[in-house]
Amino acid sequence: MPILTGPIQYIGTIDDLTAYKTRNSDKVIVRRKKFISHNAFKTEPQYDAMRRNNAEFTGCAYAGKVVRNALGSLLRLADYNVSPAINKFCKAIQKQDTVGELGKRSIVFSAYKDALTAIVLNKRHLFESVVRQRSVVELLRPEGALHLHFGELIPGFNIQFPWKSSHFRFIISLGVIGDLHDQGKGYDTSYGKSTPIVSTVFSSWMPAAQKMPAQSFIVKLKQLDFLQQEDISVVAGIGIQMGTPSLLGDIEPVKYAGTARILAVA
Repeated sequence: MPILTGPIQYIGTIDDLTAYKTRNSDKVIVRRKKFISHNAFKTEPQYDAMRRNNAEFTGCAYAGKVVRNALGSLLRLADYNVSPAINKFCKAIQKQDTVGELGKRSIVFSAYKDALTAIVLNKRHLFESVVRQRSVVELLRPEGALHLHFGELIPGFNIQFPWKSSHFRFIISLGVIGDLHDQGKGYDTSYGKSTPIVSTVFSSWMPAAQKMPAQSFIVKLKQLDFLQQEDISVVAGIGIQMGTPSLLGDIEPVKYAGTARILAVA
């Protein structure tokens, strides 16, 4: 293989030449990009495995979008780019399909509902490190409703804010995630590429330095047609968003100040 030598050393791509290092060598290896025409990729048999892998990758990307749509406003509370992590999670579920052929394996969220609660939306401040009290969660799938209750929250005791903002509010979300299957012309859910099915409730803004009395929240889905289907999962989530007074006297959300988590899936 060609080795890059001389006074000019680089890592990366220039025109159709890519320079890189391997793990066990300090030498810079150079290779020329291989270009495949669109027609060849679509028709030639030597690219069949590549076409199948590409189809599954596209399905996982769409599945990731389905999950993100179901989380609604909670996504704004993530402190890192969650899309690659969610797509990777979708790929892990896709690999569990041992019946479907490569290129058409399904992504069956409904078979791994408990695993969905392990999706991490924050790396710096987990929701449990901020709210140190368990909420009472009742997810009623037939009614498409979430009942959530918090006891009294006392700053410095069972709620601890790592941000310096003066106010906070809860965001509670309830959304629908559908299993994805190859439909002959790509992956899709049973409810199609329609508007995301998600409902969100925002609490009132509360001073971060004061006690918050016990509160209850109810979130209901507006569309219940799909809840009878076994390939549909209902996901409930909660988040805390920080706020600060604006010049007009109202409270404005503070970017990148908040945390969220998935509570339950039914």
